[in-house]
Amino acid sequence: MREAEQNRGYFKANIGEPIAKIRDTGHTGFHIPLIQHGPGKAMDITIPIDEGDQYRLGTITFKGKQEHP
Repeated sequence: MREAEQNRGYFKANIGEPIAKIRDTGHTGFHIPLIQHGPGKAMDITIPIDEGDQYRLGTITFKGKQEHP
């Protein structure tokens, strides 16, 4: 997560601890196969992120001696 945020310019991003929540899904009781899903479970994962300031690169200038091979 930190690398993805840094690639977007958020170099000081703070990544929190993931929070996982399991929930029931689908229909209970009688269901029609291929049309309605039967009972099951799903997991929601939330990751708190404080992006902070976004940095952008303006220009790059090279100075000094230039050598050719």
